[in-house]
Amino acid sequence: MSGETTDMVYVVILNWLRWEETIPCLETVLKLDHDRYRVVICDNASTNDSLEKITAWLEGSLALDFSGDSRADLILPCAPKPVPFRLLQECDLPAEHRDDAPVTVIANSANHGYAGGNNVGLRYALSDPRCSATWILNNDVAVTPGALSPLVEAMGDGIGILGSTILNYAGGDLQMPGGARYNRYSGKSQFLPGGGAAEHDRLDYIAGCSMLLTREVLAATGLLCEDYFLFYEEFDFTLRANRAGFASRYVPASVVYHKQAATTGRAGIVDFYTLRNRLVFTRRFFPAYYPSVFISVLITAGVRVLRGEPGQGYRIMRLAINPGQDY
Repeated sequence: MSGETTDMVYVVILNWLRWEETIPCLETVLKLDHDRYRVVICDNASTNDSLEKITAWLEGSLALDFSGDSRADLILPCAPKPVPFRLLQECDLPAEHRDDAPVTVIANSANHGYAGGNNVGLRYALSDPRCSATWILNNDVAVTPGALSPLVEAMGDGIGILGSTILNYAGGDLQMPGGARYNRYSGKSQFLPGGGAAEHDRLDYIAGCSMLLTREVLAATGLLCEDYFLFYEEFDFTLRANRAGFASRYVPASVVYHKQAATTGRAGIVDFYTLRNRLVFTRRFFPAYYPSVFISVLITAGVRVLRGEPGQGYRIMRLAINPGQDY
């Protein structure tokens, strides 16, 4: 991960509470066959000992058993330790870039959500003039050694966002090919069946669990929108990038394994922000379709009531009336 070049890729990984997910992810990232990359881990002010666990692992003083992991084939053998790193506080930024520390750990000052937490890492990456692209990864993924190189090779004029083949972590079956289409009437995603890249050139968004952003698209579009806190950030960014003239591309040869819902964990938060941001996104970009999306959210509230969750149904109805509220 060295070399004085102008095509450095920064891999940005956000951690919040889930150090036990982040560490195996990092084990696979450290085995990438791409020569020019740096790793930035942003901890979103975890209230457990995530930061201590991650730094202890980098130092080599924390050994974990990955033999039972579904993706032990990608994790083992473990990368040599210690891994040179530097620990920065968010208040220390901007900070100089040092070649003797291929991994940077940033302790965010608060839980900034998905977009805000990743934006700290994006700003740090872009402060390095050698950075040509940033690769945002969920911390609940395992990457294949060859996952990054095809993304970099597919970069070109007018292409701003690139996505991977996303497979289910445990079973290895297809989760999504790069991203999905967007249904304006319901505000929901529509995943496409597997196939070649040509079949998916018109994706409405690239999945945020593996999303490579070029320096050019970030300069033209800005960073991730922090209004959502969780979910729909990639919808928002991809749409803004497309409107600025940048294309999205699915790169089948880039393969990533993803644990669905491992990062967010609690179903209540997932339900709340998925529905809230469906309304927020629609009102912002497709206001003509807001009534149908509003009705779909009310139907969801009714389903929750019928399912024996009246409290959640009531919360969703209140959310439909006032989608600006937080969890």
